[in-house]
Amino acid sequence: MAAVDGGFVAELTYGTDVAWYRNVVAAGHGVLVFKGVEYAIAGIEPYPAEPGRRAFGFPAELILRLLRRQEFRFLRIAKDQPQ
Repeated sequence: MAAVDGGFVAELTYGTDVAWYRNVVAAGHGVLVFKGVEYAIAGIEPYPAEPGRRAFGFPAELILRLLRRQEFRFLRIAKDQPQ
């Protein structure tokens, strides 16, 4: 998970058939705990691979590139949440 403007980027290491992802997609919202802080997630949507990898910074970006990771999602924070 990487923090970006307006939300978070998730790299789907195990694809789209994981419980947390299916649950958020089905419900249309969820809760994320990131560095000990709870965030209300208002939606989830595809995120381009290149900016997705960059969101994680070095050295994770390099590792994600070498592993050819392509599946990223943007988790949008609810508007009433701190950014």
